[in-house]
Amino acid sequence: MKSNNKINHKIESEWFQKNIAHQEEIYVPIAIARKLKLEKDLQVAVIIKKDDSRILSLKLHLWLIEELLKNGTVNRKLLEEFLMGGALGDGGISNRRKEVFQHIFISSNMQEYKIWEKVCTALKIPYRLRTIPKRNSAYLIISNYYVVSDLLHKGLFGEYAKRRIKLIAGLKNRIETRLILKGQIYRKNKDSYTENINLELLEVN
Repeated sequence: MKSNNKINHKIESEWFQKNIAHQEEIYVPIAIARKLKLEKDLQVAVIIKKDDSRILSLKLHLWLIEELLKNGTVNRKLLEEFLMGGALGDGGISNRRKEVFQHIFISSNMQEYKIWEKVCTALKIPYRLRTIPKRNSAYLIISNYYVVSDLLHKGLFGEYAKRRIKLIAGLKNRIETRLILKGQIYRKNKDSYTENINLELLEVN
């Protein structure tokens, strides 16, 4: 016997009632069932093999984002790290011809892109949107040279070497970088955003 069907049914029913989620299969390995004596005590965590609806995790995810936006008004770093996490997971880089930086973007859908709008608004980061309703697709685009340079300095794409190298190469080829390195222009605090260009990164060959 691999598991106790009667116990599984009780746990499954309880889970459906409490979480309003559709589980394709919930099971408790017999070894764990014996160790925890589930026949007498059902007040334990269960193992979920597959959850198609993800309703519970979605609600938790949305709650965490709401709390993040609230706390981000006080702690700017939280929102910046969230934005960089979004770029790492669902983002990319667009360079023009001759590998000149054009913009970074975060891919989303028509139901969730407003989250990234709120983050950028809270951080006072200029952005634009490209939406494709027929494909249920949306793209948040950040093209401000100073903002992206600052995010690069703070660790943007730090866990994705290929993207980071591409971004550095693109920023190096922007005229702003060349003028800054020549000392012909200085950094201005536009859009109330802290501009923090790491010249050591941009000077690499």
